[in-house]
Amino acid sequence: MRRFLTAVALTVAVAGCNQGKTYPLPADKVRNTLLSLRLPPVLMSSNLAGGTMVTRTGENGVRWTILGRDSRAMMSFVAAVDPVSASETRVTVSAEPAKDNGTVARNMAENPAVVKLFTKAMTEQIGAKLENRPFNMAAIQSEMMAAAIATMPKMQNEAMKRASEFQKAESEMYESGPVARPGMPDNQLGRRSY
Repeated sequence: MRRFLTAVALTVAVAGCNQGKTYPLPADKVRNTLLSLRLPPVLMSSNLAGGTMVTRTGENGVRWTILGRDSRAMMSFVAAVDPVSASETRVTVSAEPAKDNGTVARNMAENPAVVKLFTKAMTEQIGAKLENRPFNMAAIQSEMMAAAIATMPKMQNEAMKRASEFQKAESEMYESGPVARPGMPDNQLGRRSY
């Protein structure tokens, strides 16, 4: 099982990678700026009530660990900050599940379009900060559409499952016998109950 989760995590980490972007800034300035960066609003939800923990990874990397309501690590974004020259830096962003969170690893493996959306949104947040401009929702629009289309069948199946459960519960309620309700005919006596 551990090998399987490791393989899934590696697959998701590779799938969540991008080619990076070069910025006309020195690596130290980029890293220090990223250490104060927050997640983009599009990634925030009620599931992330635990917040985010930002740390350095290695000499030049930055990691944003997303915490769940229970303060347990769910997933991370990692920005590799690589100096290209004294005045240029390449930033490459990847997304990876927390090492001890198999549920998130499985969800990320099953939903690569969502992982791509999250990674693109974080990449855009980094670009906006380093280029001193507002977050551009249009930059992630195609990934948002792809994620919505990819998750639609799962959402439909979940809705059908809940509708079926409701229908079954309602059927069981009626099978248990008539229930007099105000304004409804009384089936046993053939008259309205008041």
